[in-house]
Amino acid sequence: MALPKVELHVHLEGTIARPENTDANFMSLGDFLGVYDKGMEKLQTARDFHDVTLAYLRRAADDEVRHVEMFFDPEPHMERGIAAGAMVDGIEEAIDTASRELSTPAGAHITANMIFSWQRNRGVRSAEACLQAMAPYVGRVVGVGTSSDYVASWPEQYAPLYHKAESLGFRKCCHAGELTDGSDGDWSGMERALKLIDPERIDHGYRCVADPSGRLLEAVVEKQVHLTVCPLSNARLRCINSLAEHPLRRLIDSGCNISLNSDDPGYVSDAERHLTQVFALCSDQFELSLDELANISKSAARAAFISEDRLVEIEQAIDKWTVQVQQQTEP
Repeated sequence: MALPKVELHVHLEGTIARPENTDANFMSLGDFLGVYDKGMEKLQTARDFHDVTLAYLRRAADDEVRHVEMFFDPEPHMERGIAAGAMVDGIEEAIDTASRELSTPAGAHITANMIFSWQRNRGVRSAEACLQAMAPYVGRVVGVGTSSDYVASWPEQYAPLYHKAESLGFRKCCHAGELTDGSDGDWSGMERALKLIDPERIDHGYRCVADPSGRLLEAVVEKQVHLTVCPLSNARLRCINSLAEHPLRRLIDSGCNISLNSDDPGYVSDAERHLTQVFALCSDQFELSLDELANISKSAARAAFISEDRLVEIEQAIDKWTVQVQQQTEP
């Protein structure tokens, strides 16, 4: 029986299989985004969104994933004339089908939520139009995030929009602390996002360790802001030089609240079971103990936008797995 898992950081458009002439390694985040943006043009109708979502959820269920919260990027699709309702309807129908018809190898069901994401390179005016289009679907869409390029001063630009989205009922997530180049994608942008946007989850966020004063890491630990880290993706998009360079061990030892995630598995994974690959590689590289693996999975469940009953159900499954593994390894 595989570890029951929760995926909090996966982009629906990033689950589409990469072009045949590319591999799972890219030269940079910008290099990847060019391929990613081209690939999402395959999504044209509600049925396309349905089919891509269901295909991903089928793979996730096979990977013993119990709950998923997936990002999707409305702005580029809206620019091509695709209505927000078509995206939501297609994704939601697939989620409903998956919850009724799919089961994990352990016989459990899978649930999922949607989070819409602003692409920062498209600017605040585009984001405002996107929020207006998504507002009627609050509840069906549980949250809002930001992704794509890290434009200068993005925390200051997007903070008012985040607060408006929150007032409408959307939960707040944002990509931050992903790059090592001293830009607003580095720790300084994350620090200001934490202060100005006050997100419940920060996607990536591992660069909090780079603040020379140590205050950002202390704030992340003190606030217990959840970090949805994606070490394999960071290595394969060359945000870091190798998996070994990721500060996952330091984050854990410092008391950070983290989960492990696949990010854009259609592009950066070369395994059938994407999230299992992330857990396995990180377990080997950072010598994660059984309790640490279980706690990472529980941490993800506790940070998910789910009911208390669903949380208890997932936590009990993780505890059951832990006991079974311990019994199998006893001399």
